[in-house]
Amino acid sequence: ASVALMHGTEGEAVVRTVRPQAIDYLHSGSMQTLPAADDTDPPSGEPALPDALDAQATARWIDDAMSGHAAMPASIRDQADALMRIVRRP
Repeated sequence: ASVALMHGTEGEAVVRTVRPQAIDYLHSGSMQTLPAADDTDPPSGEPALPDALDAQATARWIDDAMSGHAAMPASIRDQADALMRIVRRP
């Protein structure tokens, strides 16, 4: 069996917008951290996030980012890519 573990708060996975959140992937008797932890200085510039924090504004921003109408922060894209690599493993 395989399992992917992420840092969470109150049962919810945490998404960081400046650096990818580490995912500990346990499989075949070993553990791999994806994406690789990077504790160097964050990239310059802030990601374009919604101005409001309510559920509707967040949902609109997610829709815009998923459809390409808003820039997806690289850290979120990297985290999603890592999860997709895990899901696609045989």
